[in-house]
Amino acid sequence: MERKRYLIIGGDNRNIYLARSLQKKGKEVAVYGIKRSCFVEEEDNVLFAADPEEGIRKAEILIGPIPFSKDGETLYTPLTEERIRIEDLLRYQNSRQILLAGPFPPWAEKMWKEKGLTMIDLMKRDDLGFFNAVPTAEGAVKIAIEETDDTLFDSHIALWGFGKVGKILASRLKAFGAHVTVIARREEALAEAKAMGYRAVSLSLILTENENPQNEAILDQYDLIFNTIPFPVINRKILANCKRNVVIIDLASKPGGAGFILDKKRLERSENPAF
Repeated sequence: MERKRYLIIGGDNRNIYLARSLQKKGKEVAVYGIKRSCFVEEEDNVLFAADPEEGIRKAEILIGPIPFSKDGETLYTPLTEERIRIEDLLRYQNSRQILLAGPFPPWAEKMWKEKGLTMIDLMKRDDLGFFNAVPTAEGAVKIAIEETDDTLFDSHIALWGFGKVGKILASRLKAFGAHVTVIARREEALAEAKAMGYRAVSLSLILTENENPQNEAILDQYDLIFNTIPFPVINRKILANCKRNVVIIDLASKPGGAGFILDKKRLERSENPAF
């Protein structure tokens, strides 16, 4: 029985570990969009494609990066300076191949469907989504510790959004002894947050267009704000009601909810604020 041939194209260290894992299982693995110098262990015996066309043409299963793209035009390739256009994958993939990655830009999903090509968005799988949320949440905790002078214990934290990342992050912050408030839109999310022991505040209350005298009372108590909502929700009006030295950590996918990791004091000094 002929072995399946894999092409791992782009991605970060996770795709290096994946290549090694597949190789140890006896799979034929080629790589493109990751520097050769990243494979330094003795057992590393992966093949390196000369270009995207060669790599894709010889493979049955294509494994892209997570996230698939950060600019909507090129693949996420932090381990090489080379830019790989999404259109190149579309051009060279055939109907017998499968592309595994995610999340995909809407235009790419449409084009793949129109051409009868198969793509599987791994981030739409709940199991992988939750496991992927763990390093994101733990990385966010690391940033929070580095960016603040106080302990997370007894700190007051606002968590915008209560999806996969939000739920994992809330549990990690609570374990540190932080007071976590979940700000979310859906009633189900607010009810779930309350049931899990968090304070819950409706997003509509925060984002009301009219001046809301409650906003300052709600927002002025937080030392840290984590955003997981992939929509610009944190603007100047919101920030004006926050503590002066609040630290905002934006974890949302593009376009993000704040687009920065900085405190209010630095924002006020910036000539080109992120709003």
